[in-house]
Amino acid sequence: MATEIPGGKDTKRKASDPEEEVLALREKIRELEETLDAIRSGEVDAIIVGKDDSRQIYTLEGADLPYRALVENIQEGALTLSRAGTILYTNSRFAGMVKMSPENVAGTSILDYVCPEHRADIDEALRAVLKKTCRMRVRIRQGTQSLPVLISMNPLSSDEDSRISVIVTDRRKDEERLQLLARMLDSVGDAVIAADTKNKIIYWNDAATKTYGWKPEEAIGRDLFDVVTLEMSRKEVREIAARIARGETWTGEYVVRHRDGHEFPIYANDAPVFDDDGRLMAIIGASHDITERKRAEDELKQKHNDLNAAYEEITLTQEELHRNVEELTKRESQLQDALAEKEILLSEIHHRVKNNLTAFISLLSLDGTYEETDAGRSLRKDLQNRARSMALIHETLYRTGKFSSVDMEVYLTTLVGQIAGTYAGNTGIRTSVHAQGIVLDLARATTAGLIINELVTNSFKYAFPPGFDCMATRGEPCMIRVAFSQENGNYVLTVADNGRGLPPEIDPLATKTLGLKLVNFLARHQLRAGMKVLTAKGTEFIFRMNNKDEYL
Repeated sequence: MATEIPGGKDTKRKASDPEEEVLALREKIRELEETLDAIRSGEVDAIIVGKDDSRQIYTLEGADLPYRALVENIQEGALTLSRAGTILYTNSRFAGMVKMSPENVAGTSILDYVCPEHRADIDEALRAVLKKTCRMRVRIRQGTQSLPVLISMNPLSSDEDSRISVIVTDRRKDEERLQLLARMLDSVGDAVIAADTKNKIIYWNDAATKTYGWKPEEAIGRDLFDVVTLEMSRKEVREIAARIARGETWTGEYVVRHRDGHEFPIYANDAPVFDDDGRLMAIIGASHDITERKRAEDELKQKHNDLNAAYEEITLTQEELHRNVEELTKRESQLQDALAEKEILLSEIHHRVKNNLTAFISLLSLDGTYEETDAGRSLRKDLQNRARSMALIHETLYRTGKFSSVDMEVYLTTLVGQIAGTYAGNTGIRTSVHAQGIVLDLARATTAGLIINELVTNSFKYAFPPGFDCMATRGEPCMIRVAFSQENGNYVLTVADNGRGLPPEIDPLATKTLGLKLVNFLARHQLRAGMKVLTAKGTEFIFRMNNKDEYL
């Protein structure tokens, strides 16, 4: 506490009468006695003496001498102020901060050492210090430079004339750490911008310049809205700021404007920065341009829409296919039923044809049907064999259940066996059939069967007369061979024997005998086949027809 001693020209006032002069002297004596008591009790740090237009301050060593001894040894600057901000006491640390001696600091105002931009804040704190503790970050003058400090003010009592205790903390290390942090933030890829509670930009890193186009010296100190025009309204910004002030973070996307005027989308993450007392100091935000991501998302969305459209089309197509499958299944079932009926009818037809031919063969067996001569009996046997060859076709179809094609291996093996059975007397003659894999339609199979029947019958009747020795003449047993094969897209039918061969006077291609005449007719006009006859080692008939039923 400081007390002011009346003095100077004010002590030489003239009294209007002796009584008033006595009263004035008694009042002065009372004030001097109170001052003396305060000095004795240690409540006074300094005496301020008014002289003419100036005041002289005399500091005292009172009861707070131990306090002063203590603060002289701390690392922070320590001051005792009057309510008006006059420095009544300073420790050596604060004097060193302002590069002055303690004697020259005492009696000056704290405002003399605060940089101009912070004086209004200090002046306001001096008026409010009795109601609350004041803490603020300011810069104080240090010769020709300035020093960042944290000032803490506390009243020493609740009286209006209470002294004020001030602790001044050097914040150069904090500022160095902030500078290091700033350099680190300059190295990150995201734009980092910090604004104070009044929306003024206080930090702007290199990535922010690359993103928004503004240089740090152009952006710092300006309103964020003036530098980065936001898509959202000020009301929305205030709502976001209120959330951040409550300690929340905010993330989102919005459109901003570049320094050159073009707009682009960003993704931002804003967070609050509080001081040691929990008060909001600034809002710091990290953001980056998401133009390419948005373009990729739009393309992906378009592809997604295209896929949806394609999926819908596929779904419709699947439904249509499903309906078609149901219709085809229904039709297939109907065709299966119709085919089953057709097969039953064909089976019945082939069965009846076979029975009719069998009946015809039986009629030929009746006595009196033909003249009982060798020629009549031979003709009857030929007719029976021809009928059997046709009946055998229908029997094979009926037995296999395949009515559109004939397995020639099965058919010819049975046919040649039946013919050989009618000539049981010729026990020395062997037969062989090779037609594996050959399948013909009913018409060509029937025609081929008739041709084979005629030629095999002729071989049994004429190729091996009595006395003909196959081993002596041909070097092998007597043999009749039937072969059906495919060669270069053609069917090749061979009927051969190793008998005595055709007489020289018989031309098989121009003969008028019924059997060979029938063979020529059937080969040319039914099978559309070319025919060749070899007689070097018996008799060999070769028929060649293509598998497309074309004449060769």
